Amino acid sequence: MLADLKQAVKEAVGTEIVISQVIAPGDYSIIYKAKRRGLDVAVKALIPSPRRQWLGEDFLGRANVVRNIKNSTAVGILDVINNHGTQCIVMEFVGVPTLKARLTKEGCLPVTLVAHILKQLARLAAQLHRLEEQPVIGPVRPSQVYYDESQNKVQISLVHIANETLKSCRRRPTLLLDDDAFTYLSPERYEGKALHGAADQYYLGLLGLELLQGKPPVIVAAIADLQKKQHFFDCPRSYFGALRSEEPAFSYVLAKMLERRPENRWASIPTLVGALQQLEAGIIPDAVREHADENYDRTLRNNESFFYSFYKHLFASSDEVKMLFDHRRVTMDGQYHKLDRAMGAILGFNRKLKATTVDPQVESHGDFDLRVEHFDFFREAFLNALRETKPTDEYCQDAWRAILNPVLRYMRERTCRETPKNASRGLRSASSSSPRRSLLEARPEQLVW
Repeated sequence: MLADLKQAVKEAVGTEIVISQVIAPGDYSIIYKAKRRGLDVAVKALIPSPRRQWLGEDFLGRANVVRNIKNSTAVGILDVINNHGTQCIVMEFVGVPTLKARLTKEGCLPVTLVAHILKQLARLAAQLHRLEEQPVIGPVRPSQVYYDESQNKVQISLVHIANETLKSCRRRPTLLLDDDAFTYLSPERYEGKALHGAADQYYLGLLGLELLQGKPPVIVAAIADLQKKQHFFDCPRSYFGALRSEEPAFSYVLAKMLERRPENRWASIPTLVGALQQLEAGIIPDAVREHADENYDRTLRNNESFFYSFYKHLFASSDEVKMLFDHRRVTMDGQYHKLDRAMGAILGFNRKLKATTVDPQVESHGDFDLRVEHFDFFREAFLNALRETKPTDEYCQDAWRAILNPVLRYMRERTCRETPKNASRGLRSASSSSPRRSLLEARPEQLVW
């Protein structure tokens, strides 16, 4: 049968294209490597089936819709052929490994690379959605995405055969089912709803999580596994693992892409692209910082209940700090207001600046024998207090963790003598010979917390 198909494809494409070996056999189509005027090309041909005659029309229709996309992330379509019942597409040949090959080798990918990959694919999705039929990229497996490391370039074919990409499957979402179709299922398809552009956010969110963790968050191998998928729809963060603590800004961005309700995802693909671009550059996205700022302004500012809860958790985590406040005459109202005022400096922190907003806090804390765990106590007490303060949500947890981590890392490096590089800035460093006092020698008014 395959020999007959190869002969039919040769006849359909004509003598200008020389078909050679099979490079990607599939259930519904097959891809051949070929030469056209001396250049490598790929020819994707449908496998004929009497029961799937509709598939050829859909396949060619999809190709004609997306062939004029001018975007280097899309594998170029050179020709669409329907000759004597043989449907095939001549495409640019991509001779670089897929992301699946890289995952097999490395296990998972670094966050900046994942942000770069998602950014490129999201830009392509935005361009697709502007076409008349507003096609979607559809579910994206690592095996479908090519990555040229030498050029830092991502490419994907837009003629993948899937329920989500073909017109005939819009109202019959199980007409075509790959082995892993349910693994990459979106809430819209699960609920039998129409797909719109927001679905691509979900598919790219699934891809991003798989690239960061080395495997899909939920693998559906049996019908019973769909219960796990349902749980993932409702609680994607519970599958994020260490991502929430180690990369909270990325957690924020991915969680919004993976919202069950499309209207709760990013308002637009360009807004998502902007956030991914900032993640790629190692910057907290504006949307994340703004969420924390709004939460502070509306809920935390001058909120004595929040600050009371903060100190309650802080004292429970550190006897040294608790004794400091127990053994001195301290007006806790004053401490609340002092920490309240310091929040503006925390929100405005930018490590790239030579004079940062938290340098006064570094100076006032630098004389004391603070240890790494004291800064961890501060962060966890803050986040625990945040959980107890309404209204807050999981996005607040991600946003504040993303804000606090670099601030506390900066303060820790300069007060715990982890790095000597700031001696020239007048801040105490590892090279300083000044004696350091015990935390219990501090006056509470000298400490932010």
